[in-house]
Amino acid sequence: MKRICTYSLAMMLSLLTGVTASAAEMFSLAVGEKEHLLITSPSGQQVATLPAGTIQQPIKVGSTSFTVSYGQDTNKRYSAIIAPDPNQPKSLNFSVAGNRIQSDSKASVTVTFSSNLKSVSVDPGAFGLVTLNGNRLTSTIAANQKSTPAPTTRPVSTTPKPASASSSQTAATSNGSSAPATSNGSNGA
Repeated sequence: MKRICTYSLAMMLSLLTGVTASAAEMFSLAVGEKEHLLITSPSGQQVATLPAGTIQQPIKVGSTSFTVSYGQDTNKRYSAIIAPDPNQPKSLNFSVAGNRIQSDSKASVTVTFSSNLKSVSVDPGAFGLVTLNGNRLTSTIAANQKSTPAPTTRPVSTTPKPASASSSQTAATSNGSSAPATSNGSNGA
């Protein structure tokens, strides 16, 4: 009985959120040679190679269509914006730097690679539902291959901190939660 309830709950959540992309349609993103964005199919076959400066390039992996914009920010970090095909929006299921990202048909996701290209920060955007390794995102979070525990959100204290308090221990986010800072003192964004 417990399995039936768990299955029914999972099915109901999938129907309500629209996050139903199958593992068979999961694609991968990575920065490759000459800092081009590589998009690969579930079988590992290269689907696309995009140079920095790409804007809303349509991509198709299996039956999943989406658009990708890819470039470099002022800090010389590479970012990709992945969004469902505007003509036939579907949920997306992909991996990057060892992390699994799922987004519903209304969500766009911004993935920013660290300067060493080994980890990423993930921004869920303003609309839709995005999960990182099975955990719902509500703000930008640093993600890396070795840390898969659920991100926690804690209310930010309303008491002002003294000027000498260390800002490298937690970084406040715009929605009133806090996220662990990375070892270099930034919040991974």
